[in-house]
Amino acid sequence: MDWIDDQIWVEALRARGWTDFDSLWRADLPDVEEPNRRRGGWSRVGRLVLAGTPGRTVFLKRQENHRIRSFRHPFRGESTCAREWRNLVALRRVGFPVPRPIAFGERIRNGALQALLLLEEVPRARSLDRWIEEWEKSGWPPPRELHAAIDAVAAVVGRLHRLGYRQGALYPKHVFLERTDDGVWRVSLIDMEKSRLTCLRARARLRDLDAFNRRTPGFTRSQRWRFLRGYGSGTSQDVRRLFGKLARRAARRVRGGSVS
Repeated sequence: MDWIDDQIWVEALRARGWTDFDSLWRADLPDVEEPNRRRGGWSRVGRLVLAGTPGRTVFLKRQENHRIRSFRHPFRGESTCAREWRNLVALRRVGFPVPRPIAFGERIRNGALQALLLLEEVPRARSLDRWIEEWEKSGWPPPRELHAAIDAVAAVVGRLHRLGYRQGALYPKHVFLERTDDGVWRVSLIDMEKSRLTCLRARARLRDLDAFNRRTPGFTRSQRWRFLRGYGSGTSQDVRRLFGKLARRAARRVRGGSVS
């Protein structure tokens, strides 16, 4: 097992009886959603407010034979928990806003690869799809506030790509925002299990941006343009070129064509 070096967390976990892989694996927690049964195995996520932290919420991901292939592991693959732990540790080391990883472990039991990942919930934040749902019901915020939110999301996505990473599942439900009392938007990215360093940065970033573009149908053309400007696409001509690429991918998808 790998553990975070934080005495508060260590003591809180010990008080809960979570001291090793087996105790975490057997933890009785309600699932936050239906277990994911793919990749030849399963994955489930539980949630708990952990006393003594104070009042912080943790998520416990547990999975069996839930693998993903990579250059490091091209044949058998590795657990998605292992990849996510590695990504979270590396990104937090450079100050990038992702959830705090607390513990990670793997074991082979009866021939099956079992893995778990314990991480802290992003405090006081909601996913972008929740914000959009609220805005569509209650009315969109004033332009200045909305533009600040778009700029904040764009800046974080742009920084991730400049670090050489692809998110791999850049959907609004994986983009978390907190609006502070002074009106500043703080953005974090979650579910980094599909994220990876890539040498094909142009193609990787286009796939991320295309995924985000497809899943924000309520955004107007001007809002998408603003996002690409805030993302750091370069000159106005560069922004126009990237906007065109995304528009063409969307058009091909509508016509039923393939999008690589």
